[in-house]
Amino acid sequence: MSLRLRLNLILLACFGVGLLGSAAYYRYETLRLTSEALEYEARLHMQTAMAVREFVIEQVKPRIDASGDDAFLPAAVPAFAARETLALLYRNYPGYRYREIALNPINPVDLAAGRERALVERFRDGSLRGEQVMTEDTPQGRLVHVVRPVTISDTACLRCHGDPARAPAALRRLYPGSGGYGWRLGETVGAQIVSVPDEAQMRRADAAFGHFVVALAGVFGLLFLALNVLLSRIVLLPLSDANRALDQLADTDALTGLHNRRALDRRLQQALDAAARGQQPLAVIAFDLDHFKQVNDRFGHEAGDAVLREVGAAVRRRLRQPDTLARLGGEEFLVLLPQTDAAGAALVAEGLRLQVRCTVAEPAGPVSASFGVAQWDGREGPQALLARADAALYRAKHAGRDRVEVAAAGPSTSSGSGDDAPTCGG
Repeated sequence: MSLRLRLNLILLACFGVGLLGSAAYYRYETLRLTSEALEYEARLHMQTAMAVREFVIEQVKPRIDASGDDAFLPAAVPAFAARETLALLYRNYPGYRYREIALNPINPVDLAAGRERALVERFRDGSLRGEQVMTEDTPQGRLVHVVRPVTISDTACLRCHGDPARAPAALRRLYPGSGGYGWRLGETVGAQIVSVPDEAQMRRADAAFGHFVVALAGVFGLLFLALNVLLSRIVLLPLSDANRALDQLADTDALTGLHNRRALDRRLQQALDAAARGQQPLAVIAFDLDHFKQVNDRFGHEAGDAVLREVGAAVRRRLRQPDTLARLGGEEFLVLLPQTDAAGAALVAEGLRLQVRCTVAEPAGPVSASFGVAQWDGREGPQALLARADAALYRAKHAGRDRVEVAAAGPSTSSGSGDDAPTCGG
């Protein structure tokens, strides 16, 4: 797995966690704020109902009462006025509802039953006090209820709900039953209930949440791209350059600038694999400077180093681009020749021998080298091939130096002699 891929996976994991965490927090806050908004809306509607009741009590009812004992107008009843006003308001808002219930109402429609009756009883026994906010899950969705107890605090209410004999005749004719009378001052007789559905608010919350997630994913995507660009320019490219430089240093002989043994081993294995796939010949040339110890002893190691550098540069100039020249250590070198057989490698070695003879490194002067050539037999490993080239090299040493020996399946062949007189020209 590449470094870029690992870093990108880490970034994606971090962004994924960040996106999920942000989305979860935003969702939590959205639901909390939606719940608060629903509660606020329900309380506002309750205050609307209370304002209607207050207006009726203060502005309408006194005028009706002043008309005489028999006067009665339903619109002057605070509960009726509040219910009808909010019913008009809710015509275009499905699910919204306002109602007033009582344990003993004049109008049987307002009779508390079931859960609502139990709710009024809890207000009466004191287990619930003041305005309450409640939620209910229904098949149509979730409802938020605001509930207020209805407690008789004005003696004017007893004109209609006290002694039935004192109630307006018009009221008794409209509601001939016996309900709604006998209320007492300070008694909790019922409750006001505002119900607000959460559908519209949740729809807006879901839309806002969806927009937030899309926007956040877009921001994270742009940030991911920006970080990738910065990662490439600030980290990966310099790191890649540094790694290439380190690889080059690790594969380079510090003295001559040629490939070292580490690089040669890798390139030799690659060349063997390529030769096996393409069924192409492959040869190596091992060569060693003659009497190099005498150069160091006579002229010093600095002069010896200069000879190694000059010989390496001279040999490299005579090789092809696919060929590999490496310093194995000391004064020993090796040349890797792809797509070359033993005969061709012997010709190359002879040219290199002459090139070395023409190399002059002051103050040591000209030097010579012995060469061993081996062609891969198609089966042997890299170490066996190098061993055969080394054996040919040592035969050249023992045969008088400054010559080329070829390792072959049959008798060894040789070329060149220390008596050769090469022409060293431009």
